[in-house]
Amino acid sequence: MSDQAWDELLDGKPTFNQWQEVTFLLRLLSTSTLDEAERAAVTEQILVVDLDYDSAREIAQRLLINQQHFSNIPNPSQTQVARFIKSICNL
Repeated sequence: MSDQAWDELLDGKPTFNQWQEVTFLLRLLSTSTLDEAERAAVTEQILVVDLDYDSAREIAQRLLINQQHFSNIPNPSQTQVARFIKSICNL
């Protein structure tokens, strides 16, 4: 581990793992409501452009805003179902 990385850990800054971010963004993209042209552009941003923390957060926010309702997803995750149940219980 480099001195700079160690100093960042000591400062409490989160470490940026590009592989995990790419995986997370691609999963969000697969359940988004974006059309094909927008999907292609976002896919290129995720896979071709060298992601940094700020650009990954911007893409994630855009994809989170454009998520399908979990009932439209063929195999929703337990988290999606739990969030839906929680939202119904809060009503």
